[in-house]
Amino acid sequence: MRIESSANRSSVNHVSGDLPAPENRVESKSAIDPPAASEPPEVKTTFGQRMLSWVAWNVPRLHALYARLAVKALNDQFREEAEAIGYVASFEPPPGWIPGTRQSMTGFWQDMAQDGKEAPEGVNLYSLGGPSASEPGFMARVDPESPDYQAWVGVYVCNKGGSRFWNRDQVDLNQVVELALHDQRAWLRGFGDPEPKAGMLWSTDESGKPLPASTEIMTVDGAQRTAYILDIESHSDVFDPEGGINPFQSFMGHTGRIRSTSAAVDSSVSVVPPAAPAPPYEPVILRAYYVPFWVDREQGVYAVAYACGTIERFDAIKDKLRRSLESMHVEPVGTE
Repeated sequence: MRIESSANRSSVNHVSGDLPAPENRVESKSAIDPPAASEPPEVKTTFGQRMLSWVAWNVPRLHALYARLAVKALNDQFREEAEAIGYVASFEPPPGWIPGTRQSMTGFWQDMAQDGKEAPEGVNLYSLGGPSASEPGFMARVDPESPDYQAWVGVYVCNKGGSRFWNRDQVDLNQVVELALHDQRAWLRGFGDPEPKAGMLWSTDESGKPLPASTEIMTVDGAQRTAYILDIESHSDVFDPEGGINPFQSFMGHTGRIRSTSAAVDSSVSVVPPAAPAPPYEPVILRAYYVPFWVDREQGVYAVAYACGTIERFDAIKDKLRRSLESMHVEPVGTE
């Protein structure tokens, strides 16, 4: 059973009018960092692995191949969990972005089990800006000169915990955004952020009372859905290379460059982190679409599609984010 938005609604429905400037927002308590138990394990790389990634990122023709191989490895790793849900997602990323990449989210959402509510379980399929045109060796996602800086598009497909997100057919937006906030903080931890942050900036009226989100109507997974437009206060994932480079960072293009040390001291070759194109972990405000919907209510399968960019760049990429969201399909395993 699918829950669809009414087809006779207007294509744009600004419930609260245009979103106010960030100064007129209140940060939700959800910015508090979750327990350390949900942190991803520490991952180390060998000199050989860093050398291989350096070659891949500094030979332009290998950029796309390197990204595709990394994506394939992740998709194979989480394929079984995705298929166990009974439904798998697909979408067309914006031009120049990496192919859709799977990631298990169950471990990152465990601490959402509270007040007698079941924790969500599911798989994320996401994409982000590919090799940068202006910063060779880096993804556009970490290039502040690119409109794709810190941008995402993706969809969570889940098979547990759905009752917490809907009261009958009414969406609990506070609960829906917690999926993304947990995801963002876990991602930042994976990139070495010592104080990962992700919290909602709700629109407020003159008295400080939170207002409903601005919305649009778009076709996602073959039906008209309500897309909620919200702002998140967070950090960038551009990292400080002094702490070393792990596979997450290498995947983003934060690989080392090769230089020879002084022959008078040592003739060996060392991997030296490059200067990042932006300050590490700088504060950012992300403007995001969230589109929650039931996929199979009888089986408890639901999805939350999402897409975002920095608030300064959102208008420049809004149309292509929307096209990716509207290309999404969530289909039973074996029919995709």
